[in-house]
Amino acid sequence: MLLVEDDANLRFGVAAALRAAGLAVDEAVDLPQADEALFVTAYDCAVFDRMLPSGDAAAYVEELRRGGRAVPVLFLTARDTVADRVEGFARGGDDDLRTPAASLRTLAETALRGETDSTDVHRRTLRLAEGMGTLVDGLLTRARLMSGTAVLAVEPLRLDQLVEAVVEDAAGEGQRVAVRAERAVVVVADPDLVRRAVANLVGNALVHGHRPGEPAEVEVTVDSDGATTTVTVEDAGPGLPPEVAGALFDRFRSGAGSTGLGLSIASWVAHAHGGSLTAEAGRRGGARFVLRLPPGGPATEG
Repeated sequence: MLLVEDDANLRFGVAAALRAAGLAVDEAVDLPQADEALFVTAYDCAVFDRMLPSGDAAAYVEELRRGGRAVPVLFLTARDTVADRVEGFARGGDDDLRTPAASLRTLAETALRGETDSTDVHRRTLRLAEGMGTLVDGLLTRARLMSGTAVLAVEPLRLDQLVEAVVEDAAGEGQRVAVRAERAVVVVADPDLVRRAVANLVGNALVHGHRPGEPAEVEVTVDSDGATTTVTVEDAGPGLPPEVAGALFDRFRSGAGSTGLGLSIASWVAHAHGGSLTAEAGRRGGARFVLRLPPGGPATEG
């Protein structure tokens, strides 16, 4: 991926975090350098500081899009209003690294002043690196699904066992997640993509599916009627806000200030397999998400 940032300290911190997350990173300090790099290299993703001394990165990305160059783009920005984010999307940006980038800048400045213990700096940097790596990896997955370049590596898999493994990894202390599967459920699907979709749905329920001060209670049901295989994730939270429900799977819509990336990826995974993802009111007043997959795998043409 390509990182375009004029601030040396922030560029160093972001590049180090991305590399620690296992990503290969080239660096540029301004738009002319970025343009040259993009001309010679087909990057999976480009990360731009929104405001560079050499010009507005959003305007530059808009020109890229008009020229037919479809590299996924992330913006490093301190802007935090909905209007600014919508503008970034309208001008060709795919998402932003606002929160982790701001945290890395603060962390780097604090470390340079010698105001914190080096062990604490390393620990916090690693945590930020993991978060940024997860975000970038998710964006790349979504971009490949949306462009049709993601190749599904389908195989028969035990969906009930996959779900149980996801829940075991996701549930934290004090959180209650129950998995219900009355029988073995086999589906032909891409295990990595389905695992990501289920993990996103369970993670969303754990974060948003509970009332303030109460632990999360999530129920995950795996079932099949022969024609359709379903994974249902239901929580006991406050339910779906009416203003969000209609656009819940859009790429920058969600609740509680999140990007909505996880749900949009889960929806794209479902459609890539010839299935669907729907949201509705749960029987306990919370939200219920239903991931539907064809048991025989995605239909093939010809």
